Amino acid sequence: MTFEHRVLEFASVEPVSLQQRLMASSEPFLDPAITSTAARAKLHSLAARLPDLTDHVAYRVSLDGKSPRVDFGLALAASHKQLLARALHSHARSFGAVARGWERIAHFAQLWSDSAAASLAVPSLFLEFAAQSADSPLPVPALFALIGSRPARDIRAQELRALRSSLQILAGDADPHTRELQRRAAHCHELLPNHSRLLQVGALLGHPGQPVRLSVAIHGGEVEPYLQRVGWKGNRSELALALELATRFSPLIELDFDPGEPMLSRVCLALRPETPEHWRGLLDALAYFGFAGSPECRGLIAWTGRHWLSLETSQSCVVNRYLSHVQLCCGDGEISARSWVGAIAHRTLGPEGGAWA
Repeated sequence: MTFEHRVLEFASVEPVSLQQRLMASSEPFLDPAITSTAARAKLHSLAARLPDLTDHVAYRVSLDGKSPRVDFGLALAASHKQLLARALHSHARSFGAVARGWERIAHFAQLWSDSAAASLAVPSLFLEFAAQSADSPLPVPALFALIGSRPARDIRAQELRALRSSLQILAGDADPHTRELQRRAAHCHELLPNHSRLLQVGALLGHPGQPVRLSVAIHGGEVEPYLQRVGWKGNRSELALALELATRFSPLIELDFDPGEPMLSRVCLALRPETPEHWRGLLDALAYFGFAGSPECRGLIAWTGRHWLSLETSQSCVVNRYLSHVQLCCGDGEISARSWVGAIAHRTLGPEGGAWA
């Protein structure tokens, strides 16, 4: 594993956020096969317009070489909840035409930071910004809430409470469309097989109709029967091929789908290899089946590692660059593969406080 030292100096008098510094220090490790120069420039421009929120950034990249699109995400742990609430409150006046979506996120953040809001058992959040939104003044991200269920006899009830609370805050319940989305999401949760778990709930606030997305952990052999029960009508042969590949690497699958009515035909299977050897095996298989290109696979492997980042004379950190997961998306006419990669800063020296605490 490579370990490099980088020193960044920012000449601009404008405040530079931690996520901007983190992105700039990590950029040399993004292989051109997975991110174009134009895509990176758009993401830097987007990050510069966001409040300083986190020490953890992520990118979603295509693996088939057909799309230069790169999406961008910010991961926020529970330790960031107060920072998020304060930052969004202070930026409320800049929301402008996208006020409704950002105000939903700000309201969620405020309740999340309130320790009395027991129904929001959410250990972390993820804000996902679509690449095509990078040109808007302040794009509205999708918000994904990890559902934190502790082992208990009433784990399904805990999940359902967190699901309903999250969706009510994010989507509201003022009109029939959003109430129906909430009903459908709860119904899909009710139909989950035994031993399956709700992992996260997302609200695509910047999309027309504000669709909902669910992620569930489910055994590979139960994926198709479950999708049939909840009304999925996508391409079953594509799903079978994607499952054949996915279950070679894990019997338990993370299934991502939109539970609206009618359901979108596109669903995604997420795989999270645990070792470098498993990652190489998965990427080799994706290349063999034609779902990923060899340059893209090499670019992913090249991303991993660590580097030092010196921010100021008295402050430095180590940045861990990692591979998160691969998504196999299918059901709407083709199978595509994409991957999330991330970078997280760990402070080693410097004063206490701020986003580093």
